[in-house]
Amino acid sequence: ALYFFPVILIIGGGVAAITGLLVAIPSFKTRDDYLAIITIAANFIICSVFINLDFLGGARGFMGMKQIIFAMEDVLFLPWMLIWVFLFTFLSVFLIRRFVSSTFGKGIIAINQDEVAAEIMSVNTDKMKVVAFMFSSGLAGIAGGLFAHILGYINPNSFGILKSTECLVMVYLGGMGSLG
Repeated sequence: ALYFFPVILIIGGGVAAITGLLVAIPSFKTRDDYLAIITIAANFIICSVFINLDFLGGARGFMGMKQIIFAMEDVLFLPWMLIWVFLFTFLSVFLIRRFVSSTFGKGIIAINQDEVAAEIMSVNTDKMKVVAFMFSSGLAGIAGGLFAHILGYINPNSFGILKSTECLVMVYLGGMGSLG
């Protein structure tokens, strides 16, 4: 359980990135508020799907994540969730910094400043948007996996409009485009 836990979190991030791809493709031509509306609609669709999947607990939710934490503590008694949260936070900040300083990151910054000018400068805006959407979805998937294991119980209603609003408030109060 100890060595398998980060692998599971990364697989969850990969599944979230693929889901982000499925949301990003139909929303290519949308901007600003309309993109937010599509994202909220995708949130409702995904929550509805999970509510109707009985093998994942359905509306009751999914329990048993605390058993994984207890199994890790049986191997070595340490505050494992605190260690994993700090480790993945450090990894996320490192990856975001590397991404922003890469060619893709420069293209995304150009798109953020002026999308038409970025297209004129031969930036493939559709590709950049998909990469950014998948990257952020993957990191959100890893964060969701950590969140679920900290709580020990998760249900689809935990990720409703209030959780989305909470995340948006964190982004706005923390400063859009800032890393620290």
